[in-house]
Amino acid sequence: MQTEGKTPVIITQEVLALLSTRKEAAERMSAKVKDVKGAEKIRKKSVETDGFINELMDELKEYGDAVMSETDRDNNYQNIWLETLKVLDTADSGQLQQRFAEMEIVFAATYKTILESKAEWPDTLQKKLERQVRKIEVEKQTS
Repeated sequence: MQTEGKTPVIITQEVLALLSTRKEAAERMSAKVKDVKGAEKIRKKSVETDGFINELMDELKEYGDAVMSETDRDNNYQNIWLETLKVLDTADSGQLQQRFAEMEIVFAATYKTILESKAEWPDTLQKKLERQVRKIEVEKQTS
């Protein structure tokens, strides 16, 4: 995901698109996972994502009319989700859990790349993204 030259509005909307995909993936995949603990672990990511989305929606409100209707979804995370959709109905519970774990690694890397882009954005957005990345990184290490 290229962030150079993008405005805070565009960056925020692209991160929100990433988060929306994560939420959809967690909800759809957890519903198909038969292992109760595995399904709950995936569902927790959906709840976490809701918190991240709410924080960034508050940030987006600060930009007023600058919000755009279309968002770039061309990144590795979105692509792996599109590939997952192709096998969502035929994969077994274990395969789905493994795929979700792989998606989480790509998600964390994509999020971190955005943060490390050194883009020009407000301190409020920077701090929110830093806090979210720290939380994602801690969870990745404990998973």
